[in-house]
Amino acid sequence: MQEERSPLLERADSLLSVCPDSAWRLLRQVPSDSLRGEAWQARYALLRTEAALRYGQSLADDSLILSAVEYYDRAGDAGMQAQAHYWAGNAYRSLKDEEKALRQYWLAEEQAREAEDRRLLGAIYNNWAYLYGLQGLYERSDSLYQLAGRIGELLPDSVLWAETLCRRASIYMEQDRNRYGEAEKLLMQAHAIGVGARNKQLQRLTLNLLTALYGRMDCKERALETAKQYYVLQEDTSRAYAACRMLGFAYYWNRQYDSASCYLKRALPVKSHKVKIGIYQCLADMARQEGKDRLAQRMEAKASSYKDSLIVDKSPLSLVETEKEVALSHSEQRQTSRMIEYGVGGLLFGSLILGVIIFIFYQRRRKWRQEKVYWGREKAESIQRQYRMQEQLKGVQELLHQSQTHLKEKEVQMADLQQKLGRQEEKENRKYAALQQEEQECQPVYLKMKKIMEEYAQHEKSDEGMTEEDWLQWEEVANRRWNQICLKLRGYELSNVEIRLCSLLLTNVPVVRIGCLFGRQRNFCYTTQKRIWDKRLKSDFETCANLKEVLEYLVNTP
Repeated sequence: MQEERSPLLERADSLLSVCPDSAWRLLRQVPSDSLRGEAWQARYALLRTEAALRYGQSLADDSLILSAVEYYDRAGDAGMQAQAHYWAGNAYRSLKDEEKALRQYWLAEEQAREAEDRRLLGAIYNNWAYLYGLQGLYERSDSLYQLAGRIGELLPDSVLWAETLCRRASIYMEQDRNRYGEAEKLLMQAHAIGVGARNKQLQRLTLNLLTALYGRMDCKERALETAKQYYVLQEDTSRAYAACRMLGFAYYWNRQYDSASCYLKRALPVKSHKVKIGIYQCLADMARQEGKDRLAQRMEAKASSYKDSLIVDKSPLSLVETEKEVALSHSEQRQTSRMIEYGVGGLLFGSLILGVIIFIFYQRRRKWRQEKVYWGREKAESIQRQYRMQEQLKGVQELLHQSQTHLKEKEVQMADLQQKLGRQEEKENRKYAALQQEEQECQPVYLKMKKIMEEYAQHEKSDEGMTEEDWLQWEEVANRRWNQICLKLRGYELSNVEIRLCSLLLTNVPVVRIGCLFGRQRNFCYTTQKRIWDKRLKSDFETCANLKEVLEYLVNTP
């Protein structure tokens, strides 16, 4: 029986890509009692979730999209399964549950490959890469963005292609100053795509990133020019907080403080606490430059209040472990599926053998009745038949033995596969530890410190020195690398110099070279260590023998 059609759902489906707000309002008008078929209920759940996410509406929970996922998984339609799992991943992203989002994207990617839906594959890789970028896993994120970009270029899908170029440029901006040139080329290419497609949203995205890039490259005039272009493209400048923020920063970089202050204050209604911190710090610096110390203190206090409310992100390791768990789960599912196939095959084979035995027994009984009448004439033939039956039973027993041997071989193969997976997991863990060390060594402030120490080693002096901003950047690096070590040391009334020296003791930098970073003599490090240990920390850590053990204890303590 064909299920009743739903014109409202069909209308909403046609509006989703062009007018998600209209589709959202239309779906809210659909009466619940009008969706009598299970297929239409699942379709409604999928469309409403998609419309809510496209329109920017927050989701209360995952119950709606999971009902669609369960139905399409039962139905077995690979295309709709991929759509359901993809939007489930987007829903979990909206709910800030990156691990569940990763699992859903993994399932969606498998189904999209089976359905040969390249457009959906591009969207999956794009969102998947965004998750890795949030966690700082830039290499994995960049490789997935490249996959999505190639799909967007081949389709062709200018929006997907340009967006992946912008995301890759953002990664290069975060990784290293030496990659700023590559980032600029990608952004210029994305901007050209946006102009050619007459897509203002893409143009705004590229101009926003170009302004930030030119600011980092210290190209102040180019930053101001792109920021103005970005601001002009806004449809409603009264609510264009991002454009006001970038234009304010551009004026600040060019020391036009009046204009900078005006636009930065217009950007303050933005919801992101991280963005508010940057704005207030910039306003504080401008106030200090103009001699307004009280105003500068108020701005710094506001920035500090937002810093305290920031939520710590999940560790990148959680996503890596989740990815391993998903891969292992799928491997186990495939193994279980094979075992079921072997079990069903064995059962059918056993049933066939039993049927053969029953058939032979029936034949034997029928022949025996005939032999009872013709015993004398058929006696010799009966003996021959009995012998053939014994041979057949032996053959059946041999087949059973071969089946058992085959199953044992499969069990051995499964054990070998599990060992390989364990070795692969250990290898991934070692790679992650190496990446952490490599990330620290690639930080600009670490490279600067290394350069200063090398110049001191060669010439006993250096043209460069560590500024307060450099030290603050180093403290951020040390906090990420060694479990908030600088924040923990502040609880023991250590000075900034003592805290920074302690953080350097955790590196592989020779102790005799640390003093040059502070502009002190070689014995500075030893005397300062002794002072910290004797006067500050020895009484609080009686079980530790020296300062090095105290630092290791603090790093390993939550």
